[in-house]
Amino acid sequence: MASILIVDDGSTFDQGVAGHLEAAKHLLVVVHDTRHAQERLVSGGCNILLLNIALDRHDLCCWVRSHPRLMALPIICVSRQDALSERLQYFQRGVDDFLVVPLDGCELAARIEIVLRRARPRPHYPVLLAAAGGRVKLDVHRRTVIVNDSEFSLTRLEYLVLYHLMQVAGQSVSTEELLEQVWGYGGGSGDPALVRAQVKNLRRKLASTDQKLRWLRTVPGLGYQIEA
Repeated sequence: MASILIVDDGSTFDQGVAGHLEAAKHLLVVVHDTRHAQERLVSGGCNILLLNIALDRHDLCCWVRSHPRLMALPIICVSRQDALSERLQYFQRGVDDFLVVPLDGCELAARIEIVLRRARPRPHYPVLLAAAGGRVKLDVHRRTVIVNDSEFSLTRLEYLVLYHLMQVAGQSVSTEELLEQVWGYGGGSGDPALVRAQVKNLRRKLASTDQKLRWLRTVPGLGYQIEA
């Protein structure tokens, strides 16, 4: 039995399709937009994501694939249009399968079983990511950061911003990239103020270790960078 998160407005996964999935003893959780999908995914417990791409306004697939805990989650997308360019676009975003409406419940159930069977084991992440010559360490399991031997708890957004910056320590990360990786926005649709607010929160929280926080740099006209 799998817990399946379905993102749909009721127009794609009808009662007949849902009945086939329930008959296969799957637990169905339905949300009607990608914002609620993100909240449900972060809370945990889902084994596979079924996404009606007509509702994918914030590029949910890229958000899942960039999230440190969710990047291995199997994703099946469904569309009302049989367009090759659209299928290729979503496969490039890392989806596992792509189906076109009308759906056959038996086929969908079989495809879910196949995708779950071949799902990659969750990657092993190091306990600590280090930057700034080892002065900064991020515990990716406990969501805490250690700076000069002082430990701080992080909110979910603070953690994700710091995680993505530390993954490429020494390189600049644009505000647009952070909006896509952390919030799931795409195509320049996110508000840069969201990123500025989280960086400001981090600087305020960690100021006791270094008033200027020299290792967390603003790169004018681009974004942010953490010292390697």
